[in-house]
Parts: sequence; C-alpha cells; structure tokens
Amino acid sequence: MINTFSLSTRNCLCCRWILIALLCSLIAFGVTYITWNQYLEKANQAAIGLVLSASQFLSSNLSASGVSTLDNVESLQQLEDSLTRFSQQDNGIERAYLYTAIGGEIIHLAESQTLGDSWSNIIATPTLVSEPQLTRLTDFVSVLIPIKNLQTEETIAVLRADFQTNELYKEAVMHATHALLVVVSVTLLLVSCYWLKKKNRELEKNERSRSALLSQLPGMAYRCKNDKDWTMLFVSDGCHDLTGYLPESLLLNRDLSYKDMISPEHRTTLRGEWERVLTTRTQFRAEYQIVTATGEEKWVLEMGQGV
Repeated sequence: MINTFSLSTRNCLCCRWILIALLCSLIAFGVTYITWNQYLEKANQAAIGLVLSASQFLSSNLSASGVSTLDNVESLQQLEDSLTRFSQQDNGIERAYLYTAIGGEIIHLAESQTLGDSWSNIIATPTLVSEPQLTRLTDFVSVLIPIKNLQTEETIAVLRADFQTNELYKEAVMHATHALLVVVSVTLLLVSCYWLKKKNRELEKNERSRSALLSQLPGMAYRCKNDKDWTMLFVSDGCHDLTGYLPESLLLNRDLSYKDMISPEHRTTLRGEWERVLTTRTQFRAEYQIVTATGEEKWVLEMGQGV
C-alpha cells in the first residue's frame, strides 16, 4: 500500500512538471512569435518605404522623358546610375532594376548591376503591378513599386528591389531571440523560486518533526561548531530541564557559550577527546560536570560524533 501511494505521488509530480514545461513552452513560443511578426512587419514596411521613396524620384524623370524613348542612351544611363547609387547604399539591397511593358511585351529598362539575359528569370514572370507588393523568397525579399504617370495615374514602369533576407530581417531575429531569452530566463527564475520554496517547506517540516522528536527525548540534543566555545547552532528544548538555561540563550553564544557551562577542570580533557574523535571519525562518549543556571554542579553523559 505504501509503495502504491509513493508511485502514484511520483506520477502526479511528473505529470505536473510536464504540464508546467508545456505551458512554459507555449508562452515562450507565443511571445517569440508575436515579437517576430511585429518586427517582421516593421522591416517589410521599412523596405517598401525605402523603395517607394526611390520610385518617386524616378517617376518624375520617366513622366518627363517617357518610357518609349529607349533610344535615349543618356536617359537610360542616368536611370542605371540612379539605381546603382540606390542599391549601393547600406540598406541591404542586393540588386534593383526597372522594367515596363510596351505593346504587351515586358521590356527591361535599367539595372543596378549587369544581369544580361538572366534578368527575366530573376524577375520570374514580371507584370506591371498597380499597388506595392512584397514577396518573400528563399534568399531574398522582393519589393515591387509601380511608377505611375503623374497626370493619368497609369502605371508606366515597375521598380523592383531585392533585399538580402538576412540583412533585412536581422533586427527581427535579434528582437525575437531577445524575447525568447527573456521568457526562458523568467521561467527559469520562477521555477527556481518555486523549487527553493518547496525545499524550504520540506526543510521546515523536517525541522519541526525533528524538534518534536527531540523534545520527547531525555536530556539535550545539540549541533555546534568545532571552535573554542563550541558555538551552538541547534539546541533542543531539553536544554532547560538539564541546564536551567533556555535554548535561545546558548544559540550562537547569545548569553553564554556551552564552554562556559563546563567545569574548568574538564574543558581541556574534552577538547582533546573531541579532536581525537573528529580525526579518527569515531563515536564520542564522555562524562563530565557542568554548572547549571542555579549554580548547581551536575554530572552529564555526552555521546555524539562529528558531522
């Protein structure tokens, strides 16, 4: 019956810790997920805003010159120079390019770096978008911003910028990691506090049980330091009946030390015997005289061992 109860208790404790671990994992996942999405959206909006600001500059140039004047080498060179300067800024852009549609055919206008015949593959089925778009791919994040005619609001070209994923989302990763570490740290702190509190309750319970047991024993039980005064760390309630002093009087030598109660002619002998016992790790047993609180000399038998 006792074994069954113990096994059931251990199972309950195991289930409790599993539930706590699952709850902490869910909290950590939730906080990390929310933080990640917040900073992910912030990074996306920043990328769109950056490309949008560049498109506004290009919009005025394209509206003035017209996208159909492809034979204007100087205008195209200016566009490419603008895209090159734009992509070379420390903003995580890997490449930027501009394209349009003439007669139903997608035409490559300018690029920040030489793409050659592969530009259409990189763009992957380009279309003239009418609203800003952001697409997350494996290695990069693409932002497409329509450039519209200032008078007709018709889309005349599309500016696309490809951001390095690691660079664009490094702040989101940093904050998500920080949030995870904070949750884990707080969780560990709470678990540690709970564990310490539980241990303290167990120690208090054990101390009460020990005190109750020792209070029923004749004589006095104690634990002391091995110093010149035998400074008491614990004294049972039997101290009062044996010595006439309250236990609190002896604890940490508050009113007197245990050495003060031992008759002077026995102190040296007891010190030597205790040193021998502690060295050989054997049992201590000795009879000697103490002086009680009323001045009475009383013979006592002491038995103990080092701890």
